[in-house]
Amino acid sequence: MPRLPFKQMDVLVVDEIGKNISGAGMDPNVTGRLFFIGSPPLKEPKITRIFVRDLTPETEGNAIGIGFAEYTTKRLVKKIDPVPTMINSITGMGPECGRVPIAFEQDREALQAAFDNSGVLDSKDLRLVWVKNTLELEYLWASEPMLKEAKANPSLEVVSGPQEIPYDKNGNMVVEWPPRWVD
Repeated sequence: MPRLPFKQMDVLVVDEIGKNISGAGMDPNVTGRLFFIGSPPLKEPKITRIFVRDLTPETEGNAIGIGFAEYTTKRLVKKIDPVPTMINSITGMGPECGRVPIAFEQDREALQAAFDNSGVLDSKDLRLVWVKNTLELEYLWASEPMLKEAKANPSLEVVSGPQEIPYDKNGNMVVEWPPRWVD
């Protein structure tokens, strides 16, 4: 089962969620978030804020799991088909999983909001991880405060030095998976 290599993160950015990624939209074992009556809370990872950017096309509007996030985009919200999302949430005994988080026009705005209430005072200290989804974790983008921890983990290979988050002209994050800087 895929796992994030860090036990504590201030912000997790997830490019896409969907039923083709996980039955829960994004895997609770990866995010550490589980809303199921009677289940003990997951102990790790500890993630303060989650920002989900989009739905996979294969999920056909079923946004189950969006309720695990605090922030999303208006483009994702426009793609939600409320009927399968509602049915899946109720059937899975987790109506919380279908709740729609605060939605922003631009990724930059959502990421700023996540930082602003992450509890971190200086952006240079923000422990941010950016992944494609909770199924494909071979490559991830991590902020500089996580570099020492990444280098100390023999299971990880650091393939690039610190970089600014790439944004397009519309203020949305841009990356290809795997990232271009990987050979």
